[in-house]
Amino acid sequence: LTGPIPSQLFELSNLEGIGLSFNELTGTIPSQLGRLASLEFFTATHNNLTATIPTQLGQLTELVGVYLQWNYLTGTIPTQVGLLTQLEDLYLGGNSLTGSISTQLGELTALQKIYLGDSNLTGTIPTQLGHLTELQMLNLRHNDLTGTIPTQLGELTALQKLNLHHNDLTGT
Repeated sequence: LTGPIPSQLFELSNLEGIGLSFNELTGTIPSQLGRLASLEFFTATHNNLTATIPTQLGQLTELVGVYLQWNYLTGTIPTQVGLLTQLEDLYLGGNSLTGSISTQLGELTALQKIYLGDSNLTGTIPTQLGHLTELQMLNLRHNDLTGTIPTQLGELTALQKLNLHHNDLTGT
């Protein structure tokens, strides 16, 4: 597939999953994505998508997996992602995202995998991530994060993979 994401997809109100990875899609992720109330998975990795992540993503309360890594997305992670209480996998890394990691991610207690690495995120690692007792993978590598590693991450007893290299973290 080449060109923009086909707008006809957003008329299919019963869709539970969209897989568009490893194509040559360009342009933005349309705000009409918010119409797909039954959507559980949205996968559009390794494309040439640009602009910001639409705030309408937060309307998709059935989402279990969001996979948008390795595109050219910019801007901040929408705070509306904090409304996705069913979310288990959040893959937004490998983009040009800026700003800090939202403390609201700590409220998404179903999260099992977070990949926000290889971006331009700044600020500190939110202590609220220590609330994610189901979290198995946390990848924040290759950002511009500062401060110390929160002691609350020690509460993540399900954590199997932690990648924080190439940041500006301090401490021992």
